[in-house]
Amino acid sequence: MPGTDCKWLESYNSEGLNLDNLFGIFFAKVETNNQYLGLLPVRTKSGLIFPEGKFEGIWPTPELELAKANGYQITVIKGLQFNQQNSPFTEYVNELSTLKNTLKGSPRQVVKSLLNNLIGRFGLNFIKPITATVNKKELDRILATKEVKTFKEINEENYLITYNPVVNKAICESHNLDYFKAILDERNKLLNPNTIFQDVSLVTAAFVTSYARVYMQKIKLAILKVGGLIYYSDTDSIVTNLTLKKLEEKLGNYVGNKLGQLKLEYVGEKAYFISNKTYILLTSKGGEITKAKGIRADSLSISDFENMYFNSKPVQGEKLTTKTNYSKGSVTIQKENITIDWNVYKKRTKVYDYKNIWVDTKPLYIDNITKSISLYKPAPLNIVTFKQGNLKSSRLLTVLQVLIRLHHLIDLG
Repeated sequence: MPGTDCKWLESYNSEGLNLDNLFGIFFAKVETNNQYLGLLPVRTKSGLIFPEGKFEGIWPTPELELAKANGYQITVIKGLQFNQQNSPFTEYVNELSTLKNTLKGSPRQVVKSLLNNLIGRFGLNFIKPITATVNKKELDRILATKEVKTFKEINEENYLITYNPVVNKAICESHNLDYFKAILDERNKLLNPNTIFQDVSLVTAAFVTSYARVYMQKIKLAILKVGGLIYYSDTDSIVTNLTLKKLEEKLGNYVGNKLGQLKLEYVGEKAYFISNKTYILLTSKGGEITKAKGIRADSLSISDFENMYFNSKPVQGEKLTTKTNYSKGSVTIQKENITIDWNVYKKRTKVYDYKNIWVDTKPLYIDNITKSISLYKPAPLNIVTFKQGNLKSSRLLTVLQVLIRLHHLIDLG
């Protein structure tokens, strides 16, 4: 893990810094080599993607090393070099993981939360958003100088507001206010220890997330290397057509019941994957696993997923919402109908067969100069053809064999 010693390194030649000697967070220029999987994350307006192409960005060195080892051309320009130290969280994670395996009910949920949420503590914005009750005059001052997350009228004289305490230059200028004068007026409030987190380490959170992604990428690459298919993956799980026996044979120490290993979750017979955390999986034992991000999963049926997949039709789902009345101090829980877009998946380019059925995906392409994202355009039907033997790659899984899950992937051990 990164230690507390840090220094700035920068290259002034075309070769860049030597990645083999680096450990930290660095800005680099990247050229990929047309793999099935993208190996470096890039944040866009539509979310995090793993593209192909030529692009630049900032990454922890473990991910840059993985990309370079798999043929990416990496030119490291500048960044923060840290000293290396043993993880201070190993004993914490091992002890709580042992407890988690022996406890049940609410005690187990508490321990699980302590494991899962530790990384989030280190990744918080060190400037705390402030929630306060203010009068009209104070509300106007905040609106004119700072970024406001939410505000609600309690009554004619009082408002409940959540805002960022840092003075925002663009907001000040939009109201014709002197930005530097506004900063001076606020300097004492911003230095208040109650508005700043003292226990944040962004580099710690970045490295834990980086190691987790590298771990999952290595598993995916190993599955592809032995001819396996990957139908879906998440932070700590993979859906593949390889049997558990095949996984144990090819992935060795990655499979088991120990901390950090994969275990069999379900054997499936049929599934439709629409988007991230939006899918239905029918198990070999007659079970039905339904996920629908932001929507009650039981409000969707298999016919809804078939409509989205085959007929390119949006469907209606249900979610529970709350309506808050601050003046009365009450909260009402109510149902709301939500439309689910069949074409919401934008993380990768969709690949279609000659019947215009979605059968696979490939990475999006990002241009190094414009940062534009190239989306898939269907080729003429007389060009794209598939032999019957290749239909096993269809996203309609008539035989979906195994779902495997990696436990505690992002724990701080």
